[in-house]
Amino acid sequence: MKRYIFLLLKIILNFFRIGIYAKRKKSEPLELYKKYPNNSLRSRLFYNIGAGSFSHPYWTNVDKLSSSYEINMSDGYINYDLFSRSAIPAVNESAEAVYTSHTIEHIDDKSFVYLASEVHRMLKTEGVFRITCPDIDLAINALNREDYSFFEMNGKGLEGDIYLSFALYFSQIYDPSLPNSLNSSEIRNIINTESDIYEACNKITSLNSKEIQIQNPSYHCNWYSKNKILELLKTVGFSKIQISGYGQSQIEILRDTEYFDNTRPEISLYIEAYK
Repeated sequence: MKRYIFLLLKIILNFFRIGIYAKRKKSEPLELYKKYPNNSLRSRLFYNIGAGSFSHPYWTNVDKLSSSYEINMSDGYINYDLFSRSAIPAVNESAEAVYTSHTIEHIDDKSFVYLASEVHRMLKTEGVFRITCPDIDLAINALNREDYSFFEMNGKGLEGDIYLSFALYFSQIYDPSLPNSLNSSEIRNIINTESDIYEACNKITSLNSKEIQIQNPSYHCNWYSKNKILELLKTVGFSKIQISGYGQSQIEILRDTEYFDNTRPEISLYIEAYK
């Protein structure tokens, strides 16, 4: 009899524990924002660039309308083309934080530098720009060890060929309309003849077409390493730049992995820049 009473009490306690936990989890994201000014919350002065279907009551989504992926057009949405290199409609030094996840690999270097300069303009002093994107060094390591399964696992395996799969990680080579498409032997030749692997990546991405990318925004057309992003961010005025990791932001709200850092963490690099 005592055993059954014990089990019943355990079930009841677990029920209430789950209920309390669920309630806490639901309220926590908003609790994290208490330290920010009311105007920053009301005006959604937190920006997610390339946000897709992301939804948060304090964040503004910045993305381009497209039939290629789902877009959340609720309150706080800005329709913005990253290739336009035009001003984001945000007041100077007003943004608390800017976040972008798996977006910059879909634009060229010049568009990224313009975007970074816009973010620097928008951010308040000590505001943060958090970036996550595919890490080219992981792909290079996989290529060097001839690990085709790495690319296949991440949806970039192509025809069972390691060189085609590597190039697919950061280029449009699978599109038959690309005027300068490469075959496996041509990719291997570029890698073997360029001064280093990063120059080979630049040679391959130089064959990408902006027009094809605009028509197919889900394509990858660029590569990034930690060092490349660090150097590009420095050119627009960011001086405090740090390598981060999954869920390891120095900013509490950005450590909430229910909302952030949850796209392909196994292949991602994470960087934070502070104004």
